[in-house]
Amino acid sequence: MTPSWSAGTLTATVTKQGYLAANQESVTYPSIGVNAAGKGMMSFTLVGPAYYPSAAYATIDAVSGAGAIHIAAAGTVPDDGFTGYGAFGGRVARWGDYTAAVADSDGSIWIAAEYIPGGPRTVLANWGTFVGRIVP
Repeated sequence: MTPSWSAGTLTATVTKQGYLAANQESVTYPSIGVNAAGKGMMSFTLVGPAYYPSAAYATIDAVSGAGAIHIAAAGTVPDDGFTGYGAFGGRVARWGDYTAAVADSDGSIWIAAEYIPGGPRTVLANWGTFVGRIVP
């Protein structure tokens, strides 16, 4: 069903609902973008025992739901931000608050997610932002 707006009321339905999970890994703060053809991407940060914080995505659609997890930009080192240090008021590092997924007019989807690129760090953190274009 196509969402509709009539007399100040939005009408839509959920076609597929479920979970996206990775074995012993975490998918954090996802964003979803869907193009006019109904093909979409879910953008998120993947973290866990086998992955340093990495920018990742999965395809989504009304027929199959969520597809496999793909790494868009692999994290190269552990998180080393100030929120993980007691001296700065932190105990457990905060991670993955920022993602985006937006459909472009050509049907591609732009995604963004936090990850650890391994380059020079700032005084308080070593994270970066991956931005990429995917054609579903």
